Amino acid sequence: MKNTRLVATLLTMLSMLTCGCAEPMTHTSIVVNGKTWSMELAIGEADIRRGLMGRESLPPDTGMLFIFPRPDYHSFWMAWCVMPIDLVFLDGRGRVVATWEMPVEPPIEPGEPHDQYLARMTSYPSGVPVRFAAEFPAGTIESLHITRGDRFEMDIKDLLQLEQRRR
Repeated sequence: MKNTRLVATLLTMLSMLTCGCAEPMTHTSIVVNGKTWSMELAIGEADIRRGLMGRESLPPDTGMLFIFPRPDYHSFWMAWCVMPIDLVFLDGRGRVVATWEMPVEPPIEPGEPHDQYLARMTSYPSGVPVRFAAEFPAGTIESLHITRGDRFEMDIKDLLQLEQRRR
């Protein structure tokens, strides 16, 4: 366990050093049940709204980490997503509070109004106020046995400071 924390911390520090002052940090490393993941960061309203829309796949051992500006209730959907995604909501300490396996929704029909398309999307709620959400390739929740109460190892303090600087 100590080695995985050390690896995650070193990878995060390396990414901060290599990003330079002018370049914002775009990725971080987290450890989930002993496995290290490279996570693209979604910070700010536009990044969070876009998420993984339109992407056809994710490279192995990668995902997206959403950092919210304050603890709040959040809900995700699969509008314009073309691959199934596993979603994990995390509290401000990095503890899992909800998990969802999100299948691909039928695409927007020709001539279908956007409002109607969005209205038929399944909603995947956090259930409680959260600070983070993580999206992974489908099957990750099952393969890593991610359950409510698990803790993701990540540099929460640095991630929250990064979110504040980007506001």
